[in-house]
Amino acid sequence: YDDLLESQFGDYFDELSRTRIVRSDDAWADPRLAGFRDTLVERDVQSLLDVSFAVNGHIYGVICCEQAGHTRTWTATETQWLRSFATALSTQIARARGADQWEKPLPVKVAVR
Repeated sequence: YDDLLESQFGDYFDELSRTRIVRSDDAWADPRLAGFRDTLVERDVQSLLDVSFAVNGHIYGVICCEQAGHTRTWTATETQWLRSFATALSTQIARARGADQWEKPLPVKVAVR
């Protein structure tokens, strides 16, 4: 995906900001993902599980898991594992870079296929 702008995908970013997670078992019908619908259909992505990672309370990236070809019901275990991974990633980045250096987001894209 190209860079996503909050102004274009407000419902998606609102959900990430509030809960740190966007879990959608039926991405094509999910109103939070309306701005992505054409791309999701084009790539046959029917379900997604996205979790943001943050340092010092600022979101710097999103880990995206996608299911293509058919819908998928994400389990509580998968959701919790991804949240734990995002927390560990945030901690490691902060330690490696020094938490006081986090003024701008890193140009990092993480994709799980």
